Amino acid sequence: MASSSKGCTSKVNTVKKWKETLNADWLEYDDDGKVVNLLRCKVCTSKEERITSAKNFSRTFITGSAIVKKNTVVNHQYSDQHRMAVKLNLKETLKEKYVDEYVNENPIGQGLNKMAADDRGRMEHLFNASYTVCKEELPFKK
Repeated sequence: MASSSKGCTSKVNTVKKWKETLNADWLEYDDDGKVVNLLRCKVCTSKEERITSAKNFSRTFITGSAIVKKNTVVNHQYSDQHRMAVKLNLKETLKEKYVDEYVNENPIGQGLNKMAADDRGRMEHLFNASYTVCKEELPFKK
């Protein structure tokens, strides 16, 4: 492992082994063919706007970490911001799967998909109002 003035570097093969052993498919890196100079997290980068509220939030793995050490990768993997980003990513994936498999196959879902954008906005407003009335246990009449 070589050391530079900006941080630490590691060989490309070493970082590839880390990705395998740590199951870190989210890990991206910049290299010059032999040495990795920068590490990034593609999950945190894609969810940056939504994870800024995480405890001890840092942009290090979003802009790129110049400290290329296994310990740095492990610490990021178990950080609150990374866990939050993974959870958000999983929710979106499951939501898409749910929409594809369930909503598009039932008549109401098919009708909502065919609806014009204006009508969809009005229906969303009505559904939200109905949900609030039920959730807050409000009376239908005064």
